Amino acid sequence: MNGVRASLERLGDMGIDPTPAVFAGVFARWPETERLFVRDHDHAIRGHMLFEVIEAVLDLAGDRRYARGLIATERVHHVDDLTVSEEAYVGFFAVLRDVVADALGPEWSPEMASAWDTLIADIAAPSGGAA
Repeated sequence: MNGVRASLERLGDMGIDPTPAVFAGVFARWPETERLFVRDHDHAIRGHMLFEVIEAVLDLAGDRRYARGLIATERVHHVDDLTVSEEAYVGFFAVLRDVVADALGPEWSPEMASAWDTLIADIAAPSGGAA
């Protein structure tokens, strides 16, 4: 899934912080999730959460040393404990993909799109990235 890594590295090279766009997209699709960030006045929690997601995505697209377990654990925490819908949990990754694709514009390649689709399908599977 080198397309995932390549897309995120290019985003970083461009100096783009995807945090505002990712959370705007998540809150637009699943407005009920915004309540989870009521105390995040300076958006530091959002930034940290997205950093952790990107690190997990890079691991899942690469060596798979820890992301499978992290994603499975966070799925239980978010869905069971925080009452985030399964659709919103998996959808967060799709929103990230869409933000990256929009930011890269014409640099977004079919390889990147395919790699992200595979990664998101893997996360959406019952094993949650363990395949």
